Amino acid sequence: MSHHAGRSAASQFFMEGEYGEEDEDYSGGSSSGGRRTSSSSGLGVMTSRHSSSRIDSGFDATDYQDENEVADLLTKATVTSSEKTKLENLRRVNEIIITKQPALLDNFLNEMLDFQSDNNADVRKYILEFIENACKTDPETIPKVMHNMMMMLQDKCVSVQKKAIQVSGKLFQYTLMWLSKSKTVTDEMEVAWNSVNELKKHILKMIDSDLDGIRTHTVKFIEGVVLLQTATEADSVKREGVFCLDDVPINIKVARPRKLEEDARILFEDLLKFHGSRHATSVNLMTCMGSIIIIAKLRPVFMGRVVTAMEKLNAILPPTLERSQVTSVRKYMKVQLIGLLKHPRAIDYYDNITTLLTDLGASSSELYKSIPNWDEIKAERRKRHRLMNDIDDQVSRKRAKLQEEEKDVPDVIMEDYDDDEDMEKPEEEHTTSNTLSEIEKNVFQKLTPQMAAELVLSSMDRLPDTMPAHFTASFTPIAMAGTESQIRHVSRLLAAQITAFQLGPEAALQAGFTLEEYDEPTKIPTLVSGADNKENKKTLFDSRGIVPIVKRKITKILKLSEITKPLTLEENQKQMLSAVKRILYSPDKLDEIKSRIVCSIAVNSTFDVKFFILKYIQSDIRSHLNLGISWIYSEYCLSQEFIATSIANKTEASLDRYEWTFVNIMRSILDTAADAEKSLFARKLYTESPTIPDKGLDLLKQLCAQSLHATNGMNLLMELALKRPRKLYYLSTLLEFCAHSADEVRSEAVNCVMNLYNTMESMRGVVEDQAVGTYMNSLRFKNPPEILFSDVSGRSDVSKDWSDDLVRACLTLYLQLLSIKNSLIHELAKIYVETTSEVKRSILRYIEQPIRKMGMNAPELMKLLDTFPNGAETLITRIIHLLTDKTLPSAELVTRVRNLYAKRVSDVRFLIPVLNGLSKSEIIAALPKLIKLNPNVVKEVFNRLLGIHTDAKTQHASPITPVDLMVTLHNIEPTKCDVKTVIKATSLCFNESEVYTAEVLAIVINQLLEQSPLPTLLMRTVIQTLALHTKLSGFVMNTLSRLVNKQVWTQPKVWEGFVKCCQRTIPKSIPVLLTLPPPQLQQALTEAPDLMSPIAAHLMSLSDQQRSCLPPMLLNLVLGGSMVKPEYQGYDEYQEVVTVGSVSNGRPISIKDEPGSPRGDGGHDLSIEIKDEIAE
Repeated sequence: MSHHAGRSAASQFFMEGEYGEEDEDYSGGSSSGGRRTSSSSGLGVMTSRHSSSRIDSGFDATDYQDENEVADLLTKATVTSSEKTKLENLRRVNEIIITKQPALLDNFLNEMLDFQSDNNADVRKYILEFIENACKTDPETIPKVMHNMMMMLQDKCVSVQKKAIQVSGKLFQYTLMWLSKSKTVTDEMEVAWNSVNELKKHILKMIDSDLDGIRTHTVKFIEGVVLLQTATEADSVKREGVFCLDDVPINIKVARPRKLEEDARILFEDLLKFHGSRHATSVNLMTCMGSIIIIAKLRPVFMGRVVTAMEKLNAILPPTLERSQVTSVRKYMKVQLIGLLKHPRAIDYYDNITTLLTDLGASSSELYKSIPNWDEIKAERRKRHRLMNDIDDQVSRKRAKLQEEEKDVPDVIMEDYDDDEDMEKPEEEHTTSNTLSEIEKNVFQKLTPQMAAELVLSSMDRLPDTMPAHFTASFTPIAMAGTESQIRHVSRLLAAQITAFQLGPEAALQAGFTLEEYDEPTKIPTLVSGADNKENKKTLFDSRGIVPIVKRKITKILKLSEITKPLTLEENQKQMLSAVKRILYSPDKLDEIKSRIVCSIAVNSTFDVKFFILKYIQSDIRSHLNLGISWIYSEYCLSQEFIATSIANKTEASLDRYEWTFVNIMRSILDTAADAEKSLFARKLYTESPTIPDKGLDLLKQLCAQSLHATNGMNLLMELALKRPRKLYYLSTLLEFCAHSADEVRSEAVNCVMNLYNTMESMRGVVEDQAVGTYMNSLRFKNPPEILFSDVSGRSDVSKDWSDDLVRACLTLYLQLLSIKNSLIHELAKIYVETTSEVKRSILRYIEQPIRKMGMNAPELMKLLDTFPNGAETLITRIIHLLTDKTLPSAELVTRVRNLYAKRVSDVRFLIPVLNGLSKSEIIAALPKLIKLNPNVVKEVFNRLLGIHTDAKTQHASPITPVDLMVTLHNIEPTKCDVKTVIKATSLCFNESEVYTAEVLAIVINQLLEQSPLPTLLMRTVIQTLALHTKLSGFVMNTLSRLVNKQVWTQPKVWEGFVKCCQRTIPKSIPVLLTLPPPQLQQALTEAPDLMSPIAAHLMSLSDQQRSCLPPMLLNLVLGGSMVKPEYQGYDEYQEVVTVGSVSNGRPISIKDEPGSPRGDGGHDLSIEIKDEIAE
């Protein structure tokens, strides 16, 4: 016999494993491999108990390696503080000593059991799993772990206790298998059997635990024991390889089959008592119900008791159950009974089960599907019965011979069999069952229609004013009232109640008095009322426990159909309308019952009645909305054929009636409710109605389009999309509002769509498709598409041109998605290149917020820089500008922009956002091109280079200093950029007075003086510096002296500026002019005649001795004498610079006295407007 059993149906809850060993040779010989097989174990498991046996058995190096690994793993598990590591190590140990090297089990058993005291409950539960595997591998381990199992059953952790109960069921099975497969029962086996029985007794006591989970596991334990200790039958559900009483030999003293079966019957009765207890919870009740149904299917001998228990439970449910729990229990009972009805043995209880199912609400179709082919079952039974008769005949012929042989058998041998002589004893019915059947029979004989009417009348005064909730939840209409099977069912229910409350003759006997003394009336509690009986009421049962016959005169039943005639349709509707008016305008409050009546009339009436009810609802929508919703539900039930309708209305389309009712109630809300309440009432209507028609959604769109109700309306649509089956239908409505013309409506719709996008992953594809495929894709067209012009979008007039509002409406949802899903940026680039210029400008304006939110480190943006399509350069430039505004560009961004500038984009403006990330040499190389741009752009360039645009938090060291920038501008070659453009650039620098201070400008001039040749614009810069910072006049004089030493006259344009500067600085520049060689001085006087007078005055102010020190040629040149021929003529580049030092009223004008500089004629590249610059 193979013991490869699958999941044990006898205990589906916890017996999960397989008894995985195949039958082997139990002769006690060695197994392959040299290891000895335990002679006492019938499982054929290779075990080893001592190290010496390992050596004798031929252990190789791998065996020692495994042993060392196990020891090392146990040590690690002991010292580690990580629970995860500890469990992994223990699992590895279990794999080695159970699966790979079972011979090591005995050596390391105690070490593994030591972990049962670990603080972690998961570790303790795993030790229980190890105990189960160890006992399955080597049954001789069972007695060694019994003490541990008892401790585990008392563990402080409930989950450990549950696991211990499950494992105990396995150990009980393994022990019985061990006994059954062994040729002799050793003392060790007897100890193991006694231990598991003590374990079983302890678990059975846990049925009274305060914890639901413990009671549930105990019930499943009892189920497994009952199936294990009972034999199968011909009608039992077949399960291959499952161990049970069939496999237990009759010669085991410690576990006699008959005793095991009797114990199983006792446990089964205990299970039925628990099933019928008044304190059981719904979880325990359904678990117990499932267990006894499984037992009935696998052991049909118990089916009658199970059916009786089900009937008793249906009659008297525990009073502790709530309404929802009652519904769940009855539904579960119905499912279990339908499954039981398919069993072949169920034919004997067909009437009981079908009646009970009918009482539980099972339809005829459900019963028809559940009933098997009884003819085939009966034929199979007859065939089996004939076969059994033939076997009985053969047995009877051999019985005489067997009896003769038994006389010769010694008493010692017969001692093993005397308790199990006849395993085919007839089924013994329980006393309670006999009593129940007897009472049922007596009640059925007396339960006539007259008696039923008498019982109803006698209990009328006990009925409560309102129907109890638990009765309403559990009651189902009687489908087969008056039939014999239904009367028997009622009789059985009454008998079950009488027995449950310990009434009737059997209770009288148990109370200690005879039937003759049983004359005192007894109160029978009812399900609907606990009121006392009146004194004059007669008891339901007489002294013999039988229902007495009450003789009463039978009167003829009055039938309305015999004395009345049906109303015409018109009269019928008139009466309905009159009834509705009386109900609605009654002084009493419109309660639930009245509302049902009104709704019932509404669904079966003509338009006049419906219109009257609708007007009543409109009169006070706040108070009457609940009536409207009830009416909607009644119409829905009619449309789904849940309720019947009158003949007059069968021609109308029920769905149209439902839509008419819903739409008109919603219109009543829109027309009559206050603005502050419209959205609240609409939410109540749309969330509580069973379904929403299309016209109803159109009305909701009208509400959402109003700015006042946009927030609540969009939230309602979002809730419908989350909770209603037509999710995409409501989502598409929300998406339509995402392009609404009103900013508030569109914003609320987009927020709700984004909430759905983040919550429901299944909706993301639809949202992205609408945002990109519909709205964004619309921007490709030359003219706006028609989808943007509808009542939902708030645009009734179709426009042929794109406006800023239309572009923003198409972009709003997409830009919100872009902040979450950056990969959508590539779609923007593709669409951008195909749009018109107006749309492009709008796109560049609206992308600022999401681009800033993405940041320059976004991988998708970096990818876009590498893959953007041709024509999107402006978009890319705008994106880079937004990323680097007031922030330093990252190294990766600078690298990618540099590569793009070198390979794809030749426009120097592309470099502006990352200027601060470029090297100094790269900036100097690009500067000639940059200053040719628009003045505003050039100003932005200088702001970035000088760090003016950045915040204080992002101050940084620019790759080029202000001094370097100014010097570079002076050194730009005329071939790369004209002088006028450079002058404008330097003027922008001078305007930044906070950057270009006097000190900075002094450094600039000094660096320029060190160059050779001198820059063309040097003297212009000196003059402008002097104009801005008059305190630098001494520095300027020093500069002029240095220029004389550098022979400034050799560079005509610089020399012209030198002369102009001398004019502006008279009389301070006179000493510098006197240092000029006579020819150059003569040239300066020729170019600036106004210098002559100040110089002459200066010479005349000197003493004779001082003048004698001056060169005669110079004196002659200034004061008179021969003139030196000028060598330098024709340089008028500086004639725009105003002459400084001209004589006014006989004296020169100094710098301080000069009120302002006159404007030049603007005819030369070097012209400046000094007054204007100073004013700035």
